[in-house]
Amino acid sequence: MFQVEVLQKSSQLIHRIVTLVQNQDKFYATYVYAANEKEKRRELWSDLCQLKQGIIGPWLILGDFNCCLELNEKLGGNDLDWKAMDEFRQCVNQCELQDMKFVGSFYTWDNKQYQADRIWCKLDRNLVNADWISKWPHLETDFFTSSVSDHSPTLIRRGSQITKTAGNFKFLNLCTQSNVFKEEVQKIWSTEVRGHGMYRVAAKLALLKKPLKGINNSEFSGIVEREKQSRQILEETQSKLRQNPQDLALQQEEKRSLQNT
Repeated sequence: MFQVEVLQKSSQLIHRIVTLVQNQDKFYATYVYAANEKEKRRELWSDLCQLKQGIIGPWLILGDFNCCLELNEKLGGNDLDWKAMDEFRQCVNQCELQDMKFVGSFYTWDNKQYQADRIWCKLDRNLVNADWISKWPHLETDFFTSSVSDHSPTLIRRGSQITKTAGNFKFLNLCTQSNVFKEEVQKIWSTEVRGHGMYRVAAKLALLKKPLKGINNSEFSGIVEREKQSRQILEETQSKLRQNPQDLALQQEEKRSLQNT
């Protein structure tokens, strides 16, 4: 469990200090969503360099930087902007950061276009300082295939073993179209549960999982299974594309899979 305090916000970053409740270890986490225009990104680079002055301990900066660091981080499209890359690199050097070791997709963004119009870039990354590496040398970033998105989802994990957490409450949106959906929700919500407010909400959501699962299985199971199969085919195709980004046959197969997903 974590305790999180927001220290600073802007249009391109949220800067927080995070405390691990179990042992009271602390680290700084800066979430980035950089602007498309390099002129606006200069404000972000300046903000990060200023933040660095107040960092004592491990620091993680993660997100979409909308800029590459190296020439090999783009495939296809127009040439990279050398000046924009150099400004980003100066910021990284001044803040004494480096990429967290990572596995999975090298290119973290692509435009899902076909043949000569296809563009791949490494825009998302997790940067850390020396204190982070010293404290948690076993942690790494996994960049997954992008599926239907244009960006790769990312997960920070311990070595090759992913830490599993309790699942969130979620259900298939199609369940709301069932004739018995409102009836089941009203039945559970009228159940008496003792405890404070958020406990009662959590307890009722837990009770609601079983009837919603029943609706899903009885009315929409075929749809769910087809969706899972389509996603699996898409992810397998994208895994192959990760190894050979310019394979036109794989690009066409991905296009078909996206249409079916």
